[in-house]
Amino acid sequence: MKMEIWCGRCSDGTFRITINDSEANVRFVEVKMTPESFANMLANQPQECEGQVVNLPRIGKKKLREDRKCIYTGADTSKAAIRKWLLETKKEEGWEMNDQLSTQSSIGYDHKNSNYIIRYSVEKWV
Repeated sequence: MKMEIWCGRCSDGTFRITINDSEANVRFVEVKMTPESFANMLANQPQECEGQVVNLPRIGKKKLREDRKCIYTGADTSKAAIRKWLLETKKEEGWEMNDQLSTQSSIGYDHKNSNYIIRYSVEKWV
């Protein structure tokens, strides 16, 4: 399995080591340690630290992503209302919806047809 490892110092002064599965494009290990523990680890001394393991069902799988668009039929055009509407009306079995609507083109107004066009994506790991 091809992986990526990243290490950096955080604003709280701790060091974090993160391991990602490159194929699945997910983080699955995150370790947090003090600067002293990090230095001792580099000197080949075992160190106790805090950590978490996440996204195990996705490891070793390939991430599939597809873009979707739809016409929004609601009256409230706030991002929160549109996210809620998407989750209630456009959920697809086996797919996870990326409902962040964070790009400039996520919510567009079609002047010709007088309606809103919503662009979002769905993901799954196979």
